[in-house]
Amino acid sequence: MPQMKLEDFLAEPHKHGRNEWCRYEDADVYVRYSTRALPEGRRLTLELASLNRRGRTNNCYANPKLKSTGFMRRLMNDIEDAAKAKGLAVYIENVMNEFLPDWFRRRGYSDHPMNETHYTECFYMETTT
Repeated sequence: MPQMKLEDFLAEPHKHGRNEWCRYEDADVYVRYSTRALPEGRRLTLELASLNRRGRTNNCYANPKLKSTGFMRRLMNDIEDAAKAKGLAVYIENVMNEFLPDWFRRRGYSDHPMNETHYTECFYMETTT
């Protein structure tokens, strides 16, 4: 289990390195600072690369009958706020469940062009205008 809290990694990335498995509520999240080729050009990014909710048998499956807990909204608010404060784009890597692609689109994310040739979906959002 990761030792570092996500809020610590987001607050002081220069102290912790470019990437890290972090704790966030009941989940382990793998986040990184990187550079991506986006349609707008090369951008510095804050990336959510992996997410594992502890206690779930299949993190790729979303049960539409379950009531939302707001977990993803809280997580993405924290990631987006940190990215905006640092002038970074947000990149979401390899979304593999059926619910989240439309959720990210409703939130304002764009499909990454590689989705046309890739078996999983990736999304990005500019946080600055």
